[in-house]
Amino acid sequence: MKGVGAAQLAAMEKGVALSVSHMREEIAQLKDGQREHLTAINENTDEIGSNYEYLIDVESKVERLTARVDELQLMVRDLLLNQIEVTRDDGKTIKLSAFY
Repeated sequence: MKGVGAAQLAAMEKGVALSVSHMREEIAQLKDGQREHLTAINENTDEIGSNYEYLIDVESKVERLTARVDELQLMVRDLLLNQIEVTRDDGKTIKLSAFY
């Protein structure tokens, strides 16, 4: 078996250098893809957090509306039972009654 000549050795080195260069390019592309993927995950996480805060705010508003509706229902019931008294801004109390 003959030894490798200088020309063949140079060709092999060039091929190895090209392979290493190609591998570096592929690794760089993988890193870029991974960075883009992580950025998308972070953006989605931020959006989920914002949506959660919005839902908490909406839930609070619904609870306040529920309390107001409950209060109105009690007032209507008391009015129908002829038992409601309202205090005006000037401090006078007015008894309201309904005829049914």
